[in-house]
Amino acid sequence: FLPLAAAEIDFLTVSVYNCRGWKSYSRFLRSPEPDLLGDAGAALRAIDELPPGMDRDRLRVVVVETNSRDYSKDGWAHTNNLGHAIVTFETFGRMLREPRISAALLWNTRWVDEGEARNDIFYALDDDNSLTASGLAVALWGRYLRSRLLAVESLGAARNVRGHASADGAGWTVWLVNREVDSARNVCLQLGNLPIHSLSAWRLYGDGPDDVRPRWEAVELPPPQAEDRLGPLELPPVSITVITGKN
Repeated sequence: FLPLAAAEIDFLTVSVYNCRGWKSYSRFLRSPEPDLLGDAGAALRAIDELPPGMDRDRLRVVVVETNSRDYSKDGWAHTNNLGHAIVTFETFGRMLREPRISAALLWNTRWVDEGEARNDIFYALDDDNSLTASGLAVALWGRYLRSRLLAVESLGAARNVRGHASADGAGWTVWLVNREVDSARNVCLQLGNLPIHSLSAWRLYGDGPDDVRPRWEAVELPPPQAEDRLGPLELPPVSITVITGKN
């Protein structure tokens, strides 16, 4: 319908379940890199190819539901654990870098079955409204995301360490993700023009990707090595470390 009706369309909506056929968390660590955009990427490619030129720049994509569920036969169990949380967090990070994705919504808390929240990634909230692993994956973006995303360059870091960053007039945030299951990683942060003032840090981590009760705790940072350098920082396996600073 895009070649014929693009002028009548405001945006395309898609559901993104990008873990089909993974079977386990280990697929996240193997080459080739999984395409976390899933059907959102297919929608963007369709916008680039099919409608008339004037509508290609206007049309946007809305991800009306997403989660790291594997719908394939005998797929990755959809337990509400740290491994799924890491993939969900990275999925939202990938979507945030696409300016033509206007919104992305976690599929969560649709059926409120008492006692089931730890068993299924579709629950962002527990019975007492505390955040589950799935909910924390979204909260780490919602609490700390600032108005501008920043470019992150990796120099010699392990293949399964990822970084994200954002900033505004009040301060900045860096998220460091260690996807590895068995190996902690040491990293140093070269912050460029970001000031090192009033630093705070927290970490989501646990006992491997199958942990259904990951910990969210404050982290003590080492003293800065220079005016624009932090580290070395040890990133535990299967963890997200969040560092914030003020201008």
